[in-house]
Amino acid sequence: MFLAGGLSDVINMHFRTYVRVYVLAILIFIIGVVFGSLAIRILTPAQKTELAQYLTGFCRSFGSVSPVTRAVTARDSFAGNIKTLLIAWLLGLSVIGAPLILVIIFMRGFMMGFTVGFFVSELMVKGVLFSLAAVFPHSIIAVPAIIIGCTGGMVFASSLVRDHFSSGRVGLRALFATLTAFVVSTVTLILVAALVEAYITPVFIAVATKYLL
Repeated sequence: MFLAGGLSDVINMHFRTYVRVYVLAILIFIIGVVFGSLAIRILTPAQKTELAQYLTGFCRSFGSVSPVTRAVTARDSFAGNIKTLLIAWLLGLSVIGAPLILVIIFMRGFMMGFTVGFFVSELMVKGVLFSLAAVFPHSIIAVPAIIIGCTGGMVFASSLVRDHFSSGRVGLRALFATLTAFVVSTVTLILVAALVEAYITPVFIAVATKYLL
């Protein structure tokens, strides 16, 4: 009970201290979503038709996904997101590469915005419903995990800079331990998201494809 309370206090203090960094990361992600949705306009009608045909065939294949395919999907999703976190964390440790973390967050938002935007532009209201089935189930877990994990690298980099130029000490060892714990905890969320993407999202996609496509 005491440990849980202490951990809660540490987490609350961390977010209160670095709330601006996390807000910035969320805004960058939202901007990425907006730009991704607007990028649909640069596609030619032929490109839209080709992409629509590919996605329709791809989605209809979810009705007969084998257990092996699901396992491969979970593995690839987990490995891809872990690689993203690792790159972001290394960029944060390098300090000079920290701004590139915002690029990573932006691109994640861009890809989601492009996917949802395409479905909506092609299917209108049905596209909204289809996006909820195809993107929402695992993204609601993966996106916060990616943002928190990536932002941890930015927080550490900004703390290194502040520690270098300020007379007081920031307490980098304690901060590093806290952020490392944050990143490790996001691994659990990413694993859950990968399992949802492999075993639950395909069920929603199969149902949505049957009634919406």
